[in-house]
Amino acid sequence: MHVVIIDDDKFCLLSTDNMVRRILLGSKTTLCSSKEEFVAFIDKIDDDIPDLLITDYNIGDFNGIELLLMIREYYQKQGKNVPFPTYLLSGNESFMNLMNEKKSQLATGFINKPLTKEKMNIMINKLIKQNRT
Repeated sequence: MHVVIIDDDKFCLLSTDNMVRRILLGSKTTLCSSKEEFVAFIDKIDDDIPDLLITDYNIGDFNGIELLLMIREYYQKQGKNVPFPTYLLSGNESFMNLMNEKKSQLATGFINKPLTKEKMNIMINKLIKQNRT
């Protein structure tokens, strides 16, 4: 399984990476800590399509919604839907509650920080169920 993690906070980035690797043994992760790293990744995304993308909302000079819109636009130009689930993380609980309440189509899910093992397991279980159907 290939998981892409985007966060400009190095501690959160490495913490999420560590959690993914412990829960999904043998998984591959791609880490992006800036807009530039993400743009470089999306330029070659078709070479290694991820199974899951997890992004923070605040990422330096841009945000997770802009990132999700970039991904959507990339695939829409090809006449496709985004072929992998995307999760947006934020420490702003009211923002995340609003996004969940509105059932935003931007992401598969919206998760309040901190990302815990329990929240990660929920994401992974949804992914596994989705892959079975």
